[in-house]
Amino acid sequence: MSIISTISEFARKNSLFTGKSLIVGCSGGSDSVALLRILREITDSDIYVVHVNHGLRGQDANLDEQFVVELCDKLNIPCKVYGFDVKREAEYLKRSLEDTGRILRYRAFEDYQRELFGDDYLDKSVVCLAHHKDDVAETMLMNLFRGSGIEGLITPKPKTATVIRPLLCVTKSELIDYLKEINQDYRVDDTNFELDCTRNKWRNSIIPMINSVSNKNASDALFSTYELISDDADYLSQESEKVYSEITEVDTKTIDVDALSKTHKSIMSRVIRMLWLETFGDLIDLERTHVDNIIDLFSSTKSSGSTIDLPFNRLAYVIDGRGGFCSKDDFDEVGMRLFANKGFVFCEKDISFGLYEMSEKHSLLPHLKRVLSVQIVENCNDLVYNSNSWFYPIFEDSDGEELVFGQVDNDLQFGKAGSSSHKKIGRLLMDKKLPLGIRDRVAGVYVGEEVLWIPGIGHSKGFVDEVSMGKFFETLEGVKRPIKYLCVRIDLSEDCNG
Repeated sequence: MSIISTISEFARKNSLFTGKSLIVGCSGGSDSVALLRILREITDSDIYVVHVNHGLRGQDANLDEQFVVELCDKLNIPCKVYGFDVKREAEYLKRSLEDTGRILRYRAFEDYQRELFGDDYLDKSVVCLAHHKDDVAETMLMNLFRGSGIEGLITPKPKTATVIRPLLCVTKSELIDYLKEINQDYRVDDTNFELDCTRNKWRNSIIPMINSVSNKNASDALFSTYELISDDADYLSQESEKVYSEITEVDTKTIDVDALSKTHKSIMSRVIRMLWLETFGDLIDLERTHVDNIIDLFSSTKSSGSTIDLPFNRLAYVIDGRGGFCSKDDFDEVGMRLFANKGFVFCEKDISFGLYEMSEKHSLLPHLKRVLSVQIVENCNDLVYNSNSWFYPIFEDSDGEELVFGQVDNDLQFGKAGSSSHKKIGRLLMDKKLPLGIRDRVAGVYVGEEVLWIPGIGHSKGFVDEVSMGKFFETLEGVKRPIKYLCVRIDLSEDCNG
């Protein structure tokens, strides 16, 4: 079977060409040049090329760029060139040159797709890459020795939501033979033969050594294994996706750790990888030992706010029965987001607002999209109740009170209306499972050292609904009625959905 027939059948079997435009990554090397020429023979899809100059090889990189531009011009294919300083970006990201180059290439692909097709570019286009059977072998071995599990042994995949790879069924030598047959030249990147990066060591030293002692070519043997375990992995993935959808809170990117702990470890590890991928966009830095540690955290922790350290300044955490991932710098913000959804309000330390003097809305930590507003209402029949409001009576002799909204002192005592028990606020917040780092950011209404209302916990004075208003009026027997009502309201900011 010819290489064209082999690739055509592989594309048909994996439903690679679905009518979308193809954004082809072309470096000028043999693989991507062969891909470009083969695509012209096997598909009628519109083709666009992206070339990325990584700024690493001086004049050679410029010659690669010139070659790709001229080839696309010859083939009448639109070409977009991007230039990056990969070395500088790698230092900034604290990643290898190889990882950084990959990140920037995908950034370029998306940028060109948006330029061509707008915000619905995923419906109209797909990135097409030149990974082949030898790349599968290299990646499988690299991931095997990273301890990455089955998923790491079946990457790269022929098709994802955003990328297709039509050449996975053929080897590099077959692609070079094809280029010779059609008399098509290509560029050679000499750095591919250097041994200072991990993939090149596998490509140029380890795999040739395996071939020297194996009865079967390493790429062919590993690709057979790749195909065999793909079906098993697909089944496990489908089951894991069911669990993931059932226990994941999409808005916060967290999972119910109690529900997760009741599943099989194989499912647990996959759900954890899905959550990591959803949070950070890739699985590169997540190894088996990390997954095991995360499973232990999610399965056994009893303390809200428990964390473990992960690569690149990241954390796995459990807060109030929800597990997730974030950077260390974002941990407090994550906690505030989770508890803001439960009605708590947070503010900057040492920030407070005098409620009687307020004349406009105040933003409370803009990233949480909460605003504070105050209104004076004269008729109790005009009061509008909801879960975000608190009402306080104003009597003729109330003018001397200085009601303040702001950070509440955790050492103060608080008791809900109608209850005889009081606790320190810090203890109440601990009982509510707020992590220690955000307890002193909790906001409420107080006058002097008396706390009147803590959103998320309750009120000691005033009222929040018709029932509590009725109970409040019961305490006013023989006392004159309020002349006005102070309405304090917490709303989502106007630029927030909902």
